[in-house]
Parts: sequence; structure tokens; C-alpha cells
Amino acid sequence: MTGPAEVRDRLEGSRRPEAVVLVGAPAFPDAVREALAATRIPVVAYADEEPSDAFVDGYVAAGSPARRLADEIAHARSGETRRQLRAARRRVTELHAGTARIAGAESVAELFERAVEVAERVLSFDHCSVVVKEGDVMVARARSADVDWLHERVPADESIGGRAVRRGETIHVDDVEDHETADDDQSGSGISVPFGGDAVFQAVSRLPHAFDETDRELAELLATHVGQAYERLRAEADLTRRERVMTELHEAAPRLVDADSEGELFDLTVEIAQRVLAFDRSCVYTATPERFERRATTDPALPATFDRGFGALEHSHAEGSRCCPTTSSTTGAPSPTTASRARSSPSRSRATRCSRR
Repeated sequence: MTGPAEVRDRLEGSRRPEAVVLVGAPAFPDAVREALAATRIPVVAYADEEPSDAFVDGYVAAGSPARRLADEIAHARSGETRRQLRAARRRVTELHAGTARIAGAESVAELFERAVEVAERVLSFDHCSVVVKEGDVMVARARSADVDWLHERVPADESIGGRAVRRGETIHVDDVEDHETADDDQSGSGISVPFGGDAVFQAVSRLPHAFDETDRELAELLATHVGQAYERLRAEADLTRRERVMTELHEAAPRLVDADSEGELFDLTVEIAQRVLAFDRSCVYTATPERFERRATTDPALPATFDRGFGALEHSHAEGSRCCPTTSSTTGAPSPTTASRARSSPSRSRATRCSRR
């Protein structure tokens, strides 16, 4: 078995060897060297001098007892040869150095791009992506340049990344063909590490059994650093949004105070609720003894009247408190409906504002 194609077929086939032993200093074609570099099958050299090839996991000097070679093969299979341990320590050290770039990201998009960059450069993962769950779809937000064969959007329930997010744990797949996915023709292997509650870092390969436990541990370490930065950026964005909302509400208050009529006041109320608070739909109803009548709205499709006794409106009107039954927003995600009673004079009907998010 000397041809490159035969070597590749043997390394990638169903009857994969448990180890590869290189005897002496064989001269390989580039295709064979690439196949040995891509495989996760341990490679042990039995030669006069220790080879410099990075794909060699263990080394035994020629002439050593057979038991020494057998022990080195066993160590290589468990990732415990000196060469493997040195390589693992080097990758961990370089990963910790690369986390400075991750921590320095100023936006979520930049963070995801840097995560892929560090995974490629430091961890030597050839194909990487960061995927985020949006509704019931997993969307790739950053990925390696050469992974056009991966879908940018896949159903969350039918993807390995979606399962990792749902379970909140790493999924290490040695052979994708053994798992149900959105693409039945997909093959290879991968590691999916969730972070941040809705995102997942993925390292993938078109070859089965391309990742070992060290790769998994390093991917999890990377995802931990990315997750910490992700939470920080989201918290900063939320704080910025809240500060903006408070500022705009304070700026809008004089307009409400200066309203010349009840109608203008109600129109301003729903306009501010939509623009500043980002409510999907807002409306103001006034209460009469028989019904609630719509006075202002951002959505004409809302009912013009409600009978007295209508849940949220009646409770808010009668008690002057906030009540938050669940409803659906125009985006389809569950969100609260708030109803509050506006200040009124005894001579006027009471006004109730409804805002739907």
C-alpha cells in the first residue's frame, strides 16, 4: 500500500488502523504527508533520528525493544507522548495569548470574527464558525472563508449546533453520518460548544474522526473566553439602550406636558411609546360606563372598542396598577402587554393606555 490514494482511503475508511508506524525515514509524496497530517490516527516513528514532522505523535529510537514501541503506541493513542503533551501545552499557551484579542472586541460581530481567527491560527482548526440561534433557526454569524459547503441557515431542531444550544453541553461527533441532521448528505466530524445561552462555536471537518479529546478541551476553553466577552458586550449594549431610552423619555416629557388637547396628548403618547420604547403596537383607550373607546393608536387594526370588563383594561382602569398578561408581538416572540390608567379629572372619562410589544 504505497499509493497516496490507497493511503488516504485506508486512513479515512471504515477499517481505520489504530496507529501508523513509520519505520526508518521514508520519503512520502506530498499527498501522503497531507493525509497523515489530516488524520487523527496516532503516528509513531521508529527511526534512527526523531523526525521534525508535526504529524508525528511519538518517537522510538530504532533498535529499541518491541515493548518500548508498543508502549509508545499506547501513549500516542491516549495523547500522552512527550511530543503530544508539548504540542498541547503550546496550543494552550498560544490560546491564552490569543484571548487578549477576544477580550478586546468592541462589538459582537467583531468578537465572533476574532473567535474564528483565533481558532484557525492558534488551534489549527481548518473550518470554524460561530452560529447563533434566532427563533427556530441557527444562523452563521462568522465562519472560515472556505466553508461554503456549510449552510448559513439551518433549522435549530435538525442541526447539531442547535442541539448543543438546547442541551447546554458540548457535542463531539466523530462521524456525522451516524447522526440525524438537516443535510442527509453531509459527512465528516465536528465539535459544537454552546455559550451565552443562544450561540455555539463549531469546528468541523469533512473527514470523520478529525478531532480528539484535546481538540474538544481547547474548543471548550476558547468558547469559555468568547462566552465571557459575549455576555459583557450584551450587558454593555443593554445598558446603553436603557440609558438611551431614559434620555429620550426625559426629552419627550415636555412635549406631553405642553399638549394643547387631550387628542394631541394621546397621539403623542402612542408615538413616543413606539419610537422610544420600541413597542410594536400602542394604543390609548378612554373608559365610559359602557365601553373602552380607542382614542389613539399606531395600529388601526386594533379594535375600536372593548366592552367594560375586558381583562387587562378593566383591571388597570379599576385598580390603577400595572398588569402584564402574555401576548404575542408582531415579531412572533412572547412579550408583555402593559395597561396603565392615565390621570383624569372627575369631569372626563378615564383614559387607559395599552402598549403591546
